[in-house]
Amino acid sequence: MVPVCFTFLIWIFGSLPLLPVASRVQTITCHQAEYSVGDICCPMCSPGNRVKTDCTELRTTSCQPCSAGTHIDVPNGLKRCSPCSTCDKEGVCHNASSWTLK
Repeated sequence: MVPVCFTFLIWIFGSLPLLPVASRVQTITCHQAEYSVGDICCPMCSPGNRVKTDCTELRTTSCQPCSAGTHIDVPNGLKRCSPCSTCDKEGVCHNASSWTLK
């Protein structure tokens, strides 16, 4: 025979919703020329390019040149290029720090 207090505890705890258990999040440290995607490190795109497709365990990062009127001046893991502050007819992008051909 089950004691009454044990039956009461089962009834109380059995009617409570399950609460999520806090899990420890692991952070990944990538090399200076890499960016993280989930739990892997991907090679960055070179200046003037953006990430088209992130790398996987089976393939490397796919990069695509920034479109006319946009730029990225540093190696990056960005999906979008930034708009130029000034751009001429030939697609030369002028920013506060430099001129970059696009």
